[in-house]
Amino acid sequence: MGEKGSVPYYHGEQSRVHLIIDCKVNDALKDLMARETINENLVQKLPALEEGARHDLINRARELITAGSVRQGEDLLLETFCTHDLGGRSCYDLLLAAYAGIEGAEDRARLWRERLKEVRGREQHI
Repeated sequence: MGEKGSVPYYHGEQSRVHLIIDCKVNDALKDLMARETINENLVQKLPALEEGARHDLINRARELITAGSVRQGEDLLLETFCTHDLGGRSCYDLLLAAYAGIEGAEDRARLWRERLKEVRGREQHI
């Protein structure tokens, strides 16, 4: 695995990384993608994150964070971006829920709250 969990693919002498793009399609992106095609038979929808599983993930992340495995707990929730349809929520919402009530974690919660504001702010301008 490459940096930040990307999976490098090698085609001949040139390596390639397949990307997931999370964005709203605007005119500029439409222009870039005008010549691209995708086989719709290969498109797979992500499964919805059910409420029970959501609570379990948040609780597991909270356990990891309070045990000192902050990165592991955060990554558990950040990965949901690639594994589940979050139904209008974001992985940052999950992180904020995990940090709620953890004494001494205000700085981390603030960091993720600011990140969520940044992402939502960009969405409103697209």
